[in-house]
Amino acid sequence: MHAKSPDVLGCRSEFKLRKVGVKDWKNAVHLLKVHDDSQEHNTNMTTLKDLEVRLAEGLTIDKQGMELADTEKRKWCDVLRRLLQKKLISAKQMCEDMDVEAELKQKRLRTTIRHFGYESPDEPIQDALRKIETAFF
Repeated sequence: MHAKSPDVLGCRSEFKLRKVGVKDWKNAVHLLKVHDDSQEHNTNMTTLKDLEVRLAEGLTIDKQGMELADTEKRKWCDVLRRLLQKKLISAKQMCEDMDVEAELKQKRLRTTIRHFGYESPDEPIQDALRKIETAFF
């Protein structure tokens, strides 16, 4: 029994008493005794305790459904992973077939020459080292 409001007693296992409660305080002890001994209360409490145990152990009605959904999810994740792997291999093969790496090197060289006036990306470092050598030695 628990109090739903300050002046009402109720039972968490029985819907009617949980919503309405008992306000007859003179006969509360007798009413509680009768209620606690009733078949309906015992059935409801047994069902409630059974549900609490199953929930704590993860043995709910939809456990099989959840396992099936997890299996399906893993299957489609594997399919997607394989497809992506094939696409990555295909993209790499296409880049090799089109000689994309050489084209990218040419673009980098053109950008370096345009921005800095050097033939290769290492040229600015070599130029700075030459200046240091001539200044100090």
